[in-house]
Amino acid sequence: MIKLFSKCFKSMLFYFKADKNNYKLKKLNNSHVGEECYIFGDGISLKYFDLSLFNDKPSIVSNNFIFHKDFEKLDVKYYSFYEPYWFLPFFVSELKRIKFLRNRLQKKQLKKFKTFPDVTFFSDISNSLNLNGNNIVYLGDSFSKNYIPYHNKINILEGSLRVNISLAIFLGFKKAYLIGHDYTHKNSLTSHFYEHGKGIKNKLNDWNKDFFDISKKYIDLVTVTLEGESNTIKSTTYKKLTGDIPIFKENTEIVDKDDLRSLSLWPGYKI
Repeated sequence: MIKLFSKCFKSMLFYFKADKNNYKLKKLNNSHVGEECYIFGDGISLKYFDLSLFNDKPSIVSNNFIFHKDFEKLDVKYYSFYEPYWFLPFFVSELKRIKFLRNRLQKKQLKKFKTFPDVTFFSDISNSLNLNGNNIVYLGDSFSKNYIPYHNKINILEGSLRVNISLAIFLGFKKAYLIGHDYTHKNSLTSHFYEHGKGIKNKLNDWNKDFFDISKKYIDLVTVTLEGESNTIKSTTYKKLTGDIPIFKENTEIVDKDDLRSLSLWPGYKI
């Protein structure tokens, strides 16, 4: 019942925005044919990386990456925040049970997003009530069916990494370096760059393998690790790629205090 209501609600929103949104998608499609890009996650490994060394290619970023102090040192062209209903005053989960959470992060994110009018933002149509503008593009079933060749094999909108890799393919990039996507690393760590500490070991060595087995037929993927390899895709280390030695920085060094206070309000974040 919940999913049916959500589907009908989104269909109604798309009805009013379809023409303009489709025009934006057509204009962006294959606009980077033959180029390489960086796709940034928000994993703990980013605490060791000098982001200024990754400004030689266009970047696709997502989620809370806007809070990194060195955001502007990158050539960020595209930003995805796909999570449905995130930009409502109260976050609504689409799972079997509706969960209402007071969202104190979204106002801060919206404020920061508005300071980057040249960045193209991608999101779910349900966020169009608060996230709108000429640089906003909405994703949904029509995007998947019309532009992603493997849409009928796997859900491409399940998780930010799938979204961003699919966007890179849609945009025409031939190769993407995954940075801060720590679950693609062997013996990876669980945590985010904006959380305190050096992370916790997990057992996600084959994470998203089914998706990678499909998507890497359409784009060359290389994950950038601290010192290890990957079980699922090609890999290289930060030192091999940049020539730089990784140096750990705590979250207080790479995220402003005011932003850390905002992030600390979200349940589960260890700030």
